Amino acid sequence: MTKIFAGVFLVLSIVGCTMQVGGPDDTTINKELVNRLMGWIEHETGYKASIQPIVVASREKFQQVMRLNGNLCGHGRALYIPGMVVLNNENGWEHNDRLEVSLLLHELVHHAQLFSKREYPCKNSKEYEAYTLQNKWLAQQGERPFASQAWIKKMSDCKILDSVGQAAEEESSSPQCIKNEGMWRE
Repeated sequence: MTKIFAGVFLVLSIVGCTMQVGGPDDTTINKELVNRLMGWIEHETGYKASIQPIVVASREKFQQVMRLNGNLCGHGRALYIPGMVVLNNENGWEHNDRLEVSLLLHELVHHAQLFSKREYPCKNSKEYEAYTLQNKWLAQQGERPFASQAWIKKMSDCKILDSVGQAAEEESSSPQCIKNEGMWRE
């Protein structure tokens, strides 16, 4: 656990040094919403995060973190790095938009996974749980699923190259750069 916190501190130190706090395109995320979603995730999974992540909605910060992670494809609407959720608010971010909230929930699942004792076969395999819980939350809100089961299976496949550079057996550069074929919503 010490290694996890050291890693989180290192990443947040690097990100903090490269990002200005309170930039012009930042959207404030309601902490009560984050707490409610983390409570829902804990209820569904049993994973208890001992600390809450930093949550930022900013197109500029999203692009900076993508570049820091070596992901230059520029796709995506939300991402998680240990201890921090960054939402791309390029088209705005609304607390009452269930689809937007489901993107936040998906990334919060990744934060909770960090504190779970569960072992995953690869980084991509964590996506199965995150997308499945995102779809379940949307269903409970009376909304249709975010992604199809076929697409979720594809995104959680360990054979696809993940961002830490595992060998790929398919012709894709990273999960974030796969076209959203088979996804129901974009």
